[in-house]
Amino acid sequence: MMLSYMRMVVLLAVLAVVACSKDDRIYDENELNAVIDWAYLGWSEVYNDLDKTVTLVTTYPDYSGRIEEKTYVIEPGDFVKMEIGAFAPGTSIGESLTATIKLADGTEILCTKGADNPWSKLFYETFEQRNEYEIMNFERKKFRHSWLFVTYHIDKSFVDTWLDRVEIDNFLGAWMEYYGPDYHTEGSRTWYISKDIISVITYDWYSDTETEKILHYSLDQNEGKFIVTLHPQEESETGDQSYYIIKLTDEEMIWQSVDSENDHQHFVNSKFLQNRPAY
Repeated sequence: MMLSYMRMVVLLAVLAVVACSKDDRIYDENELNAVIDWAYLGWSEVYNDLDKTVTLVTTYPDYSGRIEEKTYVIEPGDFVKMEIGAFAPGTSIGESLTATIKLADGTEILCTKGADNPWSKLFYETFEQRNEYEIMNFERKKFRHSWLFVTYHIDKSFVDTWLDRVEIDNFLGAWMEYYGPDYHTEGSRTWYISKDIISVITYDWYSDTETEKILHYSLDQNEGKFIVTLHPQEESETGDQSYYIIKLTDEEMIWQSVDSENDHQHFVNSKFLQNRPAY
């Protein structure tokens, strides 16, 4: 009986020592006096705010100089998470070279990190950032670790920026004034744009005649906006007229007067007309 009692006392004493040695404190990470090589720091989150599925294809450099590619299918209202690298490279948006967004209608929007075009800047530079904390264990100590979350959005504003893009390499060529399929005119006017010179050919359907007007022009860029200035011939009563190029693709071009937001010039080319019903 005495022996059992002594064993019980010893057992209780051991439990008391264990209980006293237990460290329930939650440390800050810098108080651990240890370097932890985290594989990643957090995640990029890419949300699909459109009403149809999109496919996101990102590219990254690898150690051999080749390009690696990752593909993600994002349903409407859903998102994907991509690791932000730390000790090892990650697959985050910030680490990617390019991000191609493929829309349901087949449109592909290529965004390039560091590019100056508006859609790339909007995708790569517009994000939300937050930190979330998790209690973790290291050598029997609990500590608070911070994870970084960087959130990007594929939304209507992003798509509209792409649709209204200015690809200045498409500026030269033949452009027809366009006012939509419901607008009835008594002829047509085509602008043949070459280097420094624009030849404007006006065709009158009733008389079956053409007239030509020659304009000199200059093309400048100011604060990221392209401006075309028309220089009429000396005998013209009108002076120079300047327009912002607010849209220019391989099919369509829109100018807006520098002096009036309501003064627009809308042009299309043969590719645009081939892809849409004639009017």
